[in-house]
Amino acid sequence: MVTPPLAERLKRVVREVVLDRALDGIDLRAIGPFFDYYLTYAISAEVGVLVRWLDGGMRESVRDMARIMTALMFVRPGDLYDNPIDLDIPSFVLEVMFPEEDRDD
Repeated sequence: MVTPPLAERLKRVVREVVLDRALDGIDLRAIGPFFDYYLTYAISAEVGVLVRWLDGGMRESVRDMARIMTALMFVRPGDLYDNPIDLDIPSFVLEVMFPEEDRDD
C-alpha cells in the first residue's frame, strides 16, 4: 500500500521534474496562481491514478497505464456520459484569469 507520505513525496518529485517542461512555451499571462493550481491539480490527479494502480496490484501493464493516464488528461466533463460540455478552454481560462472588469480595453 502506498502511504500518504510517499504520495506527497511523489508529488514533490514530479513537480520538480516537470516544472521547467510545463513552463516551456507557455503563454506568459498564465504564469502565476492559475498555473500553480493547474500544475498542482494535474500532478495530484496523475499521482492519485498511479497510487490506485499500485494499490490495485498493477493489473494493467505499464504501457496501458501510460495510455490511460494520458487519455484522462483530455477527458472533459460529460464525455463519459455522451453529454460533453462544449467549452473553449483557452478563452475560459483567460476570462477566469483576467475578468472583464480588470481589462483595459
